[in-house]
Amino acid sequence: MQAYTNQFSISMNTGKNEVLINFFQNVPPVDAFLQPTEQDVETVSLPVAQLIMSLDCAQNLTDLLSNLLSGKAEAPIK
Repeated sequence: MQAYTNQFSISMNTGKNEVLINFFQNVPPVDAFLQPTEQDVETVSLPVAQLIMSLDCAQNLTDLLSNLLSGKAEAPIK
């Protein structure tokens, strides 16, 4: 399943062996679509997904993202 996200938070457990990543989507509230306005609309943050992973998995994710974003590698599509 794919979900769009535009915000996240990361935390680590007290044992420092697991990482928790929460993904959110900032969207306008539903009533903003019902009453169009020219003013800026404040957004609400909705939870999209929550991932818990081992420290090794989190490090692998960090490495892959870093290489991908720096142009050093391409991510395999699986």
